[in-house]
Amino acid sequence: MTLRGPADADTFRVKKGNARRYLDHLAPCELRPEPMADSCVSMSTIKGAEGKGGLIGWTAKNVASAAVDEAETWQRMEREAAVDYLAGAGDRARDKAAGRGTNVHDYVERLLDGRGVSVWDGAGSEYRPAIEAFVSEWAPVVKYAETVCFGNVDGHEWAGTFDAIAELPGLGLVGIDYKSRSATAANPHTVYAGEVSQLGGYFSADYMIVLVDGVARRIAVPKLDGLALVTFTPDAYVVHPIDLELAGETFRRLHGWWRGEQIARKAVGNKANPDGPTLAEELERERYDAT
Repeated sequence: MTLRGPADADTFRVKKGNARRYLDHLAPCELRPEPMADSCVSMSTIKGAEGKGGLIGWTAKNVASAAVDEAETWQRMEREAAVDYLAGAGDRARDKAAGRGTNVHDYVERLLDGRGVSVWDGAGSEYRPAIEAFVSEWAPVVKYAETVCFGNVDGHEWAGTFDAIAELPGLGLVGIDYKSRSATAANPHTVYAGEVSQLGGYFSADYMIVLVDGVARRIAVPKLDGLALVTFTPDAYVVHPIDLELAGETFRRLHGWWRGEQIARKAVGNKANPDGPTLAEELERERYDAT
């Protein structure tokens, strides 16, 4: 039987400025003896500290592509409108990739839990051959899916939502993250440092929240044999085994980098704009989640 996370993960999410944060509002228990006093930073915000440099190049490429491929559209606009249109190319590509990633996750989960996919339609439907091949050839036995987890590094809490914990042949019980890659990417099955640290964080969490008989409950993260990142292109997939301990260390170091940026911002202060965005809000706004 697969235990799933909350039917609506937003039940444990809150907005603070432009940043998405998490709040565990469940009653105290052994895994959390005291109520959570304040919301905590999201995994995606911490992960954003690693990827800002790559984001600049990625955004520039999308703007350049729009300038070449969509010239007939923006050349009909007034100058300011054309500038805004081209500047928004990165956001449009991000949203498209996010929608594709959400659908690919849903297709995978439906096939694995026996619901099936009644209609392969919309963004991500072109990934059907790779998804069906992965499900058929690996036959994962999913134990937990789309589960909210809470952890901390040196007393600083964070939270996020992971894809799955499953039994994989030859790998044992592993924490899994699914990533859909663009068919036009030069190296679509590359594993990025941020993805490794993300996995390491999720599965070194203190506890996770699942639905048991329709009721949200905290449970301990099970002992895992390892981690796996599964990358999909429309016609192929690759299962990448990830070392659990090294991934956990990667996350701790990334979290330290993120904390360092926070401390640096506090050291400088923002007297000229006291109501300006926090570092977490800036990172959330700048983040590109390559799901």
